[in-house]
Amino acid sequence: MTDQIVEYLEGTKFPEEIGRTIDDSTEAWPMEKVAPEGSPNVLFYVLEVTGKADPLNGNGAPGTATVHITDKKVGSLDMDVTMPFLFSIEGLSVTHDYGDSVDHQNYKPPFPFTGTVKRVTYDLAGDAIQSAEAEMRKAMSNQ
Repeated sequence: MTDQIVEYLEGTKFPEEIGRTIDDSTEAWPMEKVAPEGSPNVLFYVLEVTGKADPLNGNGAPGTATVHITDKKVGSLDMDVTMPFLFSIEGLSVTHDYGDSVDHQNYKPPFPFTGTVKRVTYDLAGDAIQSAEAEMRKAMSNQ
């Protein structure tokens, strides 16, 4: 086995050799997917519901929230409960919030967005993005 790592395009023929042992094999990995130069960043938020809501006691379902920028996961948070109901009359907003800040000490509104939003898509279908990590976590929690 060599110390040099060979990269190849996913979906193409594996460029190296798989031997009977690791010492007889050569290492190769699919190339990292990178957006073309000049492509916009895409930010998306996924809430994976991991249990049942208890609205009679004021609790929404537990879940895992994940934030992605383009194709990279940049953060996640496991929440014991979420909000059981939508309580905002302003609807979904982009680049601003008509309401009050959740952190009065560190966030003093207004805090104007100065970038450019080229497109916004809301997916309320409830179909989760397929994630091997999430599927494994779900399977392990059901044992």
